Amino acid sequence: MMAAKALGIDPDLAVEAGDSATAVMNLIRHAVKLRGPGRDAALRDAERELGRISPRQHPELIEALHGKLMEIAGHGRASVNPATGAEEFFWPFDQLKDAASRVGRGIGSVFGVGTARAKEPEPTEIEPIYIKGTQRTERLAPQVLRTEEQRRSAILGNSPGRIAIEDPGTRVRKPSIEPLGYATVARHKDAIERIAKEENVDPDLVKTVMYAENARGHKFGAGYLADALGWSSSIHPMNINPGLWSGLGIDKKSAYDPETNIRAATRLIGRTWNRLDEPTAGKLVSLYEGLSQDKVSEYGAYGQGVYNERRWERRPDNDVLRTGYRGR
Repeated sequence: MMAAKALGIDPDLAVEAGDSATAVMNLIRHAVKLRGPGRDAALRDAERELGRISPRQHPELIEALHGKLMEIAGHGRASVNPATGAEEFFWPFDQLKDAASRVGRGIGSVFGVGTARAKEPEPTEIEPIYIKGTQRTERLAPQVLRTEEQRRSAILGNSPGRIAIEDPGTRVRKPSIEPLGYATVARHKDAIERIAKEENVDPDLVKTVMYAENARGHKFGAGYLADALGWSSSIHPMNINPGLWSGLGIDKKSAYDPETNIRAATRLIGRTWNRLDEPTAGKLVSLYEGLSQDKVSEYGAYGQGVYNERRWERRPDNDVLRTGYRGR
């Protein structure tokens, strides 16, 4: 893959990530040739395309491409490690050999040399960023995101990070209006399938969240009236708050378009899922309810039941209100 080789990235890693990786690398190569607003626009396009790649499945590639974007945006050779916030400098292999020869030691002795160096003049071309152990100082695991602010920042920026919450086996105790969940998913099923495929997200997770948000989370139906009057902060059909998640391609006005609403929520679902340790639908739905959760909530347990039983596939029985799912 020529684009990967030109950026100094392992082609095998890029191939595994598919078309999105190719698009990001081509945009990066294009951005290097530009200046001013043109470069900024190309970098924004590359960052947006980078959001389609799963950090959980392709962490090394994400880190390499993110570092390359930071390098170009900063017009220097330093990359900020998103896991630590520290500035790191990556040396091309030939420079490592030269440095080793100057100090009279093998290449291995150069690894671990302090990373802080004075910034150098702007390069005329992209210099390689190495992501294999033989040409990197070290590989840092993504940090655990503990606060709501940390989690929101990582999701909006699509930067590395892990979300760890417990699942104590919470029981469902509150009632739900199942026909509202069923009807909403049935109405938007085709859009969910298409958008989830485009965003590389499991459509069943999107259906689970939509079902739960309408059967339980949208004020038991009263939220629809608030939506119609423009009073809602979180808007149907995914009950997403455009004020909090504007970075996912949604605002107060566009949130009333179902496709825009579903797409922004699908991105939120996918990015949350990719950062979860041992992800489950119950953990996902808990975090969708409140990003500060440190364990599966009662609402999350309800969502796990929706997912396990695939309730959107069958019309609810005569009991409008339903309770009692144990969450396991």
